[in-house]
Amino acid sequence: MKKALYILSALILGLFLVFELIGISLFSMALPRSFYRRERIANEAAALNSHSLTEEQLEYVMDDTLKYLMGDGREYLDTVVVMPDGGEAHVFLRDTGPEEDRDIQPRHMKDVKAIFTAIRVMMIAGMFFIPLCVWAMLKLRKGENFKRFAAVFLCALGGLMAAAFIAMLADFESAFDFFHHVLFSNEDWALQWDDILIEMLPGSLFMKLGFRIGGVFVGLTAGLSLLVFFQDRIKKAGNAVLRKIKMKKKGAEK
Repeated sequence: MKKALYILSALILGLFLVFELIGISLFSMALPRSFYRRERIANEAAALNSHSLTEEQLEYVMDDTLKYLMGDGREYLDTVVVMPDGGEAHVFLRDTGPEEDRDIQPRHMKDVKAIFTAIRVMMIAGMFFIPLCVWAMLKLRKGENFKRFAAVFLCALGGLMAAAFIAMLADFESAFDFFHHVLFSNEDWALQWDDILIEMLPGSLFMKLGFRIGGVFVGLTAGLSLLVFFQDRIKKAGNAVLRKIKMKKKGAEK
């Protein structure tokens, strides 16, 4: 019974740790507007010409998209800009094509927002479940068993990350399509080349973003590994530093 509870606790801990690491990596890299501003300037904003938007309007559209993903209460992304003739334009609605596909971009962004929301919920839940699972595992079996689980978990995680990086480097377009097929249950993500979402967020930008998120994820995983496997040395080093500080304080008081 204890072994089964230990394994269950380990699996739950691993699941929530993955979501915590993904969430921190994703939100720290994918949501800052400064990244998109730099990329837009570097790429000279293709959407400026094909959608007749000024640079200020395009920046507003990007900011409104990020605000929507962060959870501003809207069901659909319905960004509106004022055009040179004084009329209003819903930038994410198509002007041409089949009627059922006119709102395909807002539909896709709704799916994207649902993923962001799910990750946030899992991160919040992880704040409760991670300490609980660690406590349960240490209570059920102490010491080396915990480190053994951590080693297996981190090795599996490292293998998946290595496979993802190799796939992205080998054929980013195929990896990008596979990623979307896994995450989304419909084909709304298969947008046209002249849709504003594609022009604002081209494949080259997603490649940079993917490596940025992956880099943070790897860094966090490496830091977690150091804490788990070298916790005794870290504790000893910390205690040594504290002793030196106390000795210096006593010397100063004398």
